[in-house]
Amino acid sequence: MRSQNLPLIAFFCLTIGLWAAMQYQPSRAPAMATPLPPMPLQALDGETRNDAWSPDSGRVSIVNFFASWCTPCRAEHPQLKALSARKDVALHGIAWNDTAPHLTAFLEKYGNPYDSVWRDDTGKAAISVGLRGVPESYVIGRDGKIRLHIRGAISPTMLPELEALLDTLQREEIDDATAHP
Repeated sequence: MRSQNLPLIAFFCLTIGLWAAMQYQPSRAPAMATPLPPMPLQALDGETRNDAWSPDSGRVSIVNFFASWCTPCRAEHPQLKALSARKDVALHGIAWNDTAPHLTAFLEKYGNPYDSVWRDDTGKAAISVGLRGVPESYVIGRDGKIRLHIRGAISPTMLPELEALLDTLQREEIDDATAHP
């Protein structure tokens, strides 16, 4: 009797599994002109934890998700170093799926272009922004809203257009009510 029910049980489990898979909706990246969601992050030193980190409003920022093991991240690193020369733009690095010793070695070897480096130890930050992989970057205006989302590495050919956008965002007038939520 029991062996006769096995195909029915297997069919039932498969049906439930397929239904559940169809209901799943992966996280989506935040839409343009919306704020980057607050993210739970740990500082590189491991001492500081911020459960709702977001870039400072009132300042143009680039938030770059990267990893020490990521080959495209190494390729984009010279462009990040070039962007870090701009003192009017805050450059924040968020390491995804990486360890502090590996990150420290990576930044010592290639240079640290970031104003702040955070780790996404829990993966919750990656989920909140719909991260598909590293590197990914967000350009945030002074109003705290996303102005550009770059999936993949920032290439040398992208720099002039990115610099022009950063210049435009610096000159942009913002409403004080949106700059300081």
